[in-house]
Amino acid sequence: CCAYIKHEEPELQSLACEVIGNAVQNNEKIVKFATESFVLADLLQLVDSSSHDKVRVKSLYAVSCLVRGNRDALKRFDELKGYNVLIRALQSDIEKLQIKSLFLIYSICTDSPEQVENYHSMGIGDQLCAICKSKQAVEGGDTLLLSFEAPCHAYSL
Repeated sequence: CCAYIKHEEPELQSLACEVIGNAVQNNEKIVKFATESFVLADLLQLVDSSSHDKVRVKSLYAVSCLVRGNRDALKRFDELKGYNVLIRALQSDIEKLQIKSLFLIYSICTDSPEQVENYHSMGIGDQLCAICKSKQAVEGGDTLLLSFEAPCHAYSL
């Protein structure tokens, strides 16, 4: 299945990402494999650079399933600079990608409060304010803003 995330056919890529996302949930052996092998890096690359929206969304789903609640996977995610991928996904014009990125950031910061400063230093508060304003407050966006304790003076929600 992992080989299909590199397949040239986008439908096979997105299906492979969905299978990986489902497989890593509550399965430590698969999480360990995906974290220690090329899988997480390849998924992040798909989120960042696939020309197919569905592939980007499904690969972010797989990344989210992999890193949420798993310290080792989150550590590898950080080593791969996955937070930069999330910030770029948040800035995309694909609403599903923005929302999934938003909630993954929220989950990471909730599970690992030490990560809040990392995202805050990248200006995530201002980005979230802008997104919430432009989307008329994405559901849960106000909660995420509060979790970053970022003042939102330039924008009114």
